[in-house]
Amino acid sequence: MNYRDFMKQVNDNLSRMSEEEKNDWIRDAARKTHENKRQTFLDTLMNTETQTNYLSHSAMNEIEAWCKKIKNRDIYIECIGYEAYGEGHYGEWINEYSDVFGVGKELSKHFRLQKICYI
Repeated sequence: MNYRDFMKQVNDNLSRMSEEEKNDWIRDAARKTHENKRQTFLDTLMNTETQTNYLSHSAMNEIEAWCKKIKNRDIYIECIGYEAYGEGHYGEWINEYSDVFGVGKELSKHFRLQKICYI
């Protein structure tokens, strides 16, 4: 199921639930959370602003637009390769990377948000 359909179903279900039912559901999810995922679960409760921003349609549109830029090669990580020679040795191929578009920073942000939002 794609993200948009999934979130529509989630929102439909949440709109039918009372505040008490939502609290019960959260407590039930907490009880079922594996020990190694409990801190992440708590982080989602403590960081609702980040979670809400990530799950919003505008945030998803931003991510999709960013991915499209990568696919179209509008943004990328530059790589320059050259052969370096040492003292009488065969050359060694060296790659140097440059992230002029901040791709790594954006990837880290999206992965961090995904970890917070998806337990």
